[in-house]
Amino acid sequence: MGFNVGENIKKFRKLKGLTQKELAEKLGITQQSVAQYERTNKLPKLETLLYIANALDITLNGLLFGESDLESEKALEKAMEETAKWNDKIIKRALIEHYNKLNKLGREKAVERVEELTEIEKYTDPDEQ
Repeated sequence: MGFNVGENIKKFRKLKGLTQKELAEKLGITQQSVAQYERTNKLPKLETLLYIANALDITLNGLLFGESDLESEKALEKAMEETAKWNDKIIKRALIEHYNKLNKLGREKAVERVEELTEIEKYTDPDEQ
């Protein structure tokens, strides 16, 4: 994955089973132009990039960064999972910090309150039942 548009054009053209000539025909340009785009890291005009992405049936993001939509989706999913894990850790740490500030009686009441919350459906995790 990287920001080398020329390599990415070539990568997705080959994944689609297209020759440079076939891609050029889809774009209404010469085969030499496609070859030039693939050989260089020079960024074509935005309009040209959009036409190329459309012809290759990928997103502009995919063309720029070399990720297929599926790869982008998986990366986003993983990032969301990691964020959820960190949020959970932060909440647990805060709960422990507050719990540790309590005396014996306060800790007993805190446990009672948490137990009460587990009896209320809107506060419980269905996977943990």
